[in-house]
Amino acid sequence: MATTIQECASLSALERRERRKQKILNNAESRLNKLLSGPDGTTRAAPGIDGAPSPVQPSTAAERDSQLNASHSSQTSTRTAKEIDEGEIDFSKLQSSVLGDESLNSTHLDFVMPTYWDSVDKNRFYLVGIMGLILTILAQYHLLNNVIWPIILVQLSYEIFMFRSRKFRYPKHGYVVNILLAAGLDDNIVINAGVILDIGWELMVDLVLISFVYVSSNVVVQTTHKLLQYLASF
Repeated sequence: MATTIQECASLSALERRERRKQKILNNAESRLNKLLSGPDGTTRAAPGIDGAPSPVQPSTAAERDSQLNASHSSQTSTRTAKEIDEGEIDFSKLQSSVLGDESLNSTHLDFVMPTYWDSVDKNRFYLVGIMGLILTILAQYHLLNNVIWPIILVQLSYEIFMFRSRKFRYPKHGYVVNILLAAGLDDNIVINAGVILDIGWELMVDLVLISFVYVSSNVVVQTTHKLLQYLASF
């Protein structure tokens, strides 16, 4: 039955699609019957695999998709098992693809086991804070007139003592070191540059922390001294 313009306008998009799908299926079924019909009018059976069960037409599109996915996964599993049995899979290539090429990450930087001095680096924040308090006490008792030079002297002495062991460790600033290595520079230049960068960064952080502790301690001491003088005046 032909559909008029008024009927198409009254139908929704979903209904029009369903009608179009039904029309296509009907045309396909009639065409298949025409192809299978013999010259004498008899209908021949559809070609299939010998011994295979007769195909059952799924009722919905979801069932058809489910059957296709199950068939594909079954074929893939069978093919993979067959390749493993026949030894066609190269496990060395599989391992290299998973783990990556180790030559890309290889460097010539040596590594040494941690020493007792590593505890200084781990507790550097607390040690520097204690150092700032000691310098504050010495300055309050007028035993020390300038606190900058003792700070620089102590830090440089420690860094010079640890310089040799630092060269055998991977520098902390990994991004800068990786950029220098990617630029094609020599390993020794990269290591020394990384060590100098680490030392400069640690000196700057220590100076800022010691200055903060020194100034804060002086403020607390002066405030406490004035408060005691104010209370003693009563």
